[in-house]
Amino acid sequence: MLELLRAIPDPRLLLKLMARLRAAGQGDPRAVEYFRSKEAVRDLGSLFFPGREYLLEDIVERGETLLSLARDLLEGRTPYVDGQFRPAEPGPPPWSGFLRRLKAQTHGVHLILGPWGTGKTELAKKLAWVWRKELGYEAEFLNMYLADRPAWGRTLTAETLLERMEQLSRHLRSEAEPGGAAAPPLPPQRRVIVADEASLTFERGQIDRVRNAVFAAMGNCRHVEWLIVLVAQFARMIPLEYFSAATVWVKRPEEDISAFDRDNPVITRIWDEAVEAFDGLSRLPWYQPPYDDPRAWAYVVSPPLNYEGLVPFTPAPKEEEG
Repeated sequence: MLELLRAIPDPRLLLKLMARLRAAGQGDPRAVEYFRSKEAVRDLGSLFFPGREYLLEDIVERGETLLSLARDLLEGRTPYVDGQFRPAEPGPPPWSGFLRRLKAQTHGVHLILGPWGTGKTELAKKLAWVWRKELGYEAEFLNMYLADRPAWGRTLTAETLLERMEQLSRHLRSEAEPGGAAAPPLPPQRRVIVADEASLTFERGQIDRVRNAVFAAMGNCRHVEWLIVLVAQFARMIPLEYFSAATVWVKRPEEDISAFDRDNPVITRIWDEAVEAFDGLSRLPWYQPPYDDPRAWAYVVSPPLNYEGLVPFTPAPKEEEG
């Protein structure tokens, strides 16, 4: 208990919770009502998940009561990790909280990995459609064939992307110059940009420039409210530092796929966990129409959205809705 007190920034809040917990155990109706209130959610979140209070929302959504959760936390038992679900339990699927956070994400990087023919492009289009619908963002597809591009999306040329990154660079440089002229405007904001590794090879003579522009967009997406979705077969073409802040989606991999990618423990772990997850896919209670096909699933590792586990999806509409 002393170690717990030292680790908590506000011990008074801990003492308050312990007192309410004892009172609730003795049948005090006011204490029981407290553990049904938003005040208890805020208090527990501030103590055990500072800055990540949504974790508590997810746990409660899965049917765990605040009273039992408080008892577990105060006795040193940690609730199971978001995504490590127990299929026998009723209630919302384990990815419901992740999807709620995903839909509200205003900027960020999403990497979709997997072999050919596993539905990577369909997943990229679905992500773009979700943010277009939920946030009103424009969906742009870098060098995508018109036959593959949905009617609600726009084609983004490599030249336009390069111009935007140069514009952003000028804007940031001008802000760093004291007493200078007014900063040039930022490039267009509130965009979903979908890029496929294969599409970059069409830029003969400037492949590296376009690839570097995509990586620069990934590194600066928060300045312009961009959501970048990069589709690739392997992780080796993507700088390693982006994996710590990106959401990684893995489509059904082959058993030995990690042997063909970069030799890095982070990447190897992602591949190996995805293989294991897909091996057990058909045993999940959610593996039924419309999700009774491995192509309808992806294994997700998302440090920024705090989720690891399988997530199903359906294809995005090809035409404009309504």
